[in-house]
Amino acid sequence: MRQVVEGMVAMIFVVVLCITGMDLLNVHNKAGQAKEFRNEVVSAALNSDYDGETLKLCREQAKEKDYELTILLYKTDGSSETYTDGEIEGDINEMQVILTYEVEIPALHTKMKQTISATT
Repeated sequence: MRQVVEGMVAMIFVVVLCITGMDLLNVHNKAGQAKEFRNEVVSAALNSDYDGETLKLCREQAKEKDYELTILLYKTDGSSETYTDGEIEGDINEMQVILTYEVEIPALHTKMKQTISATT
């Protein structure tokens, strides 16, 4: 009887590990998708020479994917501003893309916000 109970406990432990492992793989997958989207935003901004319409489209795509996209624009005169779907005034020297996304690990009843960024 003892071996049966130990076997059942071992099986339950293995199942819990498998479920948690699958959740962690899902988190890793979401992180990869977020990094890919961030890189697409950076490429689009650079290829369009920081065009306001392109950045607006990127923000719309981020909303569709449930991401929070913040774009900080650093101008050649030394000032900086956060892009808010309008026209960009002045020459842009550098840009920082900050992407925030939410991940969930249901087995651990955990939700987390992760942030990744890139500077051009």
